Amino acid sequence: RKSRERSERPSMSSGSRMLGLLFQKEGGTVSTAVLCPTAGKPGKPVRPVTLRSLVRDECAGEIEDRAWFFCDLPDCDVVYFSADGKVLPKTNLKVRVGIKEKESPRPICYCFGHTVESIREEIARTGRSTVTAAITAKINAGLCTCELLNPKGRCCLGDVKAAVDAAFGSLG
Repeated sequence: RKSRERSERPSMSSGSRMLGLLFQKEGGTVSTAVLCPTAGKPGKPVRPVTLRSLVRDECAGEIEDRAWFFCDLPDCDVVYFSADGKVLPKTNLKVRVGIKEKESPRPICYCFGHTVESIREEIARTGRSTVTAAITAKINAGLCTCELLNPKGRCCLGDVKAAVDAAFGSLG
């Protein structure tokens, strides 16, 4: 059984403090999740190569020598944050972050150009979706570069499947 408690712990940088969650697992193991300073939600780690590819040039100097995390809360303007409280909002990126956008287009597959709207349009027009199979074929052919192009820094296929399911659900 896991218990969660908020904890402020000193970080390694110049006296600033890190806001995190402590997870106490059975057996006494403790792990810490870093929280978005704006949303207060744990983030997922993102490799620096993703940030180097997507952050605007004027912000590039801020990404080195830090561990970065992705905030996937749709209503939070922060895309990336670090344990020492540094944030990079969506305005600091070269691409639209589909999960954080309310207006079209909302990118969902950055490697092959699929959007929430294109998925919905295909289903409305044909009654089916080919996007998951098309992306899977391209992944198997070694053509994806999610780590460089997707702001999450990982494969979009789970997000695409969820968008397909949501589109089917909303279209009836």
